[in-house]
Amino acid sequence: HLLQAIGHACEAGRYRVIYVTAEAFTNELVMAIRARTTAEFRERYRSVDVLLMDDIQFMAGKDSTEEEFYHTFNAIINRGGQVVVAGNRLPHAMSGLDERLRTRFEGGLIADIQAPELETRIAILDMKSAAQGTRLPYEVASLLASHITTNVRELEGALTQILARATFSRQPLTVALAQHVLGKSSAPSRRTTNLDQVLEATATYHQLSLDDLISKRRTKEIVRARHIAIYLAREETDASLPQIGDALGGRDHSTILHGYQKIAEEVEMDDDLRSEVSAIRRQLYLSPNN
Repeated sequence: HLLQAIGHACEAGRYRVIYVTAEAFTNELVMAIRARTTAEFRERYRSVDVLLMDDIQFMAGKDSTEEEFYHTFNAIINRGGQVVVAGNRLPHAMSGLDERLRTRFEGGLIADIQAPELETRIAILDMKSAAQGTRLPYEVASLLASHITTNVRELEGALTQILARATFSRQPLTVALAQHVLGKSSAPSRRTTNLDQVLEATATYHQLSLDDLISKRRTKEIVRARHIAIYLAREETDASLPQIGDALGGRDHSTILHGYQKIAEEVEMDDDLRSEVSAIRRQLYLSPNN
């Protein structure tokens, strides 16, 4: 995980570091209040050089936690320390987040961490296998990277299984061995749809044309369909945000990211939207082109 890697690097530089999730921070705060040990709680968190907090979106709407974190944030920064937070959406898209925290977050460096592309996944496998003293054949790395497209931990887990199987069974690292470990054929994984197919399926479902999605028109129906297309393109293809923007008439990175975040947030709460997205997904993967 990126935050943990940052933490290890800081600890190597002899900085005092705490890594915590927003949920764990909240739970610790509740226990400290009940035990009347808030002074110790504050000393623990406000005395560090670097505070790393994951899943920051969990904090939104929890007034006491937000208040405590706001003062913790300020105390660390005022002492010359650093605060790094990670979440599943941008600050402006976190519904219910305290405005003071939102402005603090937006005043810092914001990085959009995207899923690694195929070439990057292959490079990760090469690096990880080399670290274990093994050279992974390109065709094996390519097969793994093609099947596991979004989760680096899952990718590393598959590599570990293949290396272990090859060692214990004294077999060479071959595509056949990789297929056996994956439990799949050499056929590509479920994620075989492309950006054009996503746009076409979304437009068809909403009884619109591709030109409508790409156009500058901003009727309620078109904007909603466009945002859904962005969300599905990000979730179901390996297209980057700039590539999605280019396909939708040259829209910029921030516009595409906003559209994605909007649907990603709403789909968790809106049953109708979730059904709509699921229907388009089924249309995509039942298509003879896939």
